[in-house]
Amino acid sequence: MRICHPLLIAAALALCAAPLVADTSAPAYSLLIDVPGYNHAGTAVAPMWPLTDWLGASVEDGGEWAIIRRGRQVVYLQLPRSMWSSELPIVPLRTVAESVGAEVHYHGADSEIGAQLGHIPVVELTLEGKQGLVIVHGAPPAEVRAIIDDVADDRIGIDYLLRVSALAGDWAKTHEPQFDEACGFTARYVTGVLQRTEEGWAYVLRSSKVSCTQAELAEAGIPLDVAQQLGMEIENL
Repeated sequence: MRICHPLLIAAALALCAAPLVADTSAPAYSLLIDVPGYNHAGTAVAPMWPLTDWLGASVEDGGEWAIIRRGRQVVYLQLPRSMWSSELPIVPLRTVAESVGAEVHYHGADSEIGAQLGHIPVVELTLEGKQGLVIVHGAPPAEVRAIIDDVADDRIGIDYLLRVSALAGDWAKTHEPQFDEACGFTARYVTGVLQRTEEGWAYVLRSSKVSCTQAELAEAGIPLDVAQQLGMEIENL
């Protein structure tokens, strides 16, 4: 795995913006790591089972429909029972959450909350006094779950966050803000590039630089066209 030399952060930690919550420990952010969101053609979607678990809702078999119920609140989704066998059947996040009584707010990467999380877009869910933040990834939930299972450890959401920002075939790019006690997730981040092999996903490059040279890409074994598809910044191209 290629580790590029770190880029000096322009702002010193002492100059970091104050976090928006009093408690700057990562668990205070209420991140729902097990509910990977995805921007599908402009609509935020999420895996049904972990989402309904968090909402405290049940899922009933309605033939060609999934009936999601919480108390007297119910939503019908055209989701045949045969699709439930999928590990992560996908449902529209806002439709399901609002239909069973939750408030839903989207916060872009450059919003106050997004910036507080190292410029990661999230969907905020609020229900009966509890809050959850769903990271909106740039890859489908099944791919995100596979990547997290293969490369993340139990410190995700505490020492660092992981957002899959792009996918190109058997390649993926991650944006990983690093936690700092003074600044939360705003000061430092790592960009990762992973490749899927028969053994699963694995890093070929992790870098705190904004951009990489073509020589660094070649050393990591990343084809130039793949780097471009992933939206990487390439020097002198």
